[in-house]
Amino acid sequence: MREDPSIRLIEVISGSQACLVNDMHSYRREVWIMHRKEAGEMSKVMVNAVAHIMRERNIDEKDATKYLEEYVSHLEDKFVDAVGKAKARYSGEDLKILERYASGLQMVCAGNFVWSTVCGRYNRFA
Repeated sequence: MREDPSIRLIEVISGSQACLVNDMHSYRREVWIMHRKEAGEMSKVMVNAVAHIMRERNIDEKDATKYLEEYVSHLEDKFVDAVGKAKARYSGEDLKILERYASGLQMVCAGNFVWSTVCGRYNRFA
């Protein structure tokens, strides 16, 4: 199963979703750190999807975040579709394993969203 491209697609989609959700929530903290006087040179480099979209599309933070929210929603729809297609390829115990794996990936993404939404690390900068 690990060599199946449909399984790899599910992993890539869920990983992308988790990274982008994290970037949307961490952006303001990263800006704050970048502007601190005692920040080192590495802290002054912004590697974040919000900043990237702002530069690429010449838009502000609000519009970049909205764009990413829509893209994340698209990824979530794509995940559901990819899981459905992958499930059609398996049966029996392999199907049960795939269902547990896909469910686990969904839980990781949901947990990442919840944590990012409520944690002090990101939300004191909102």
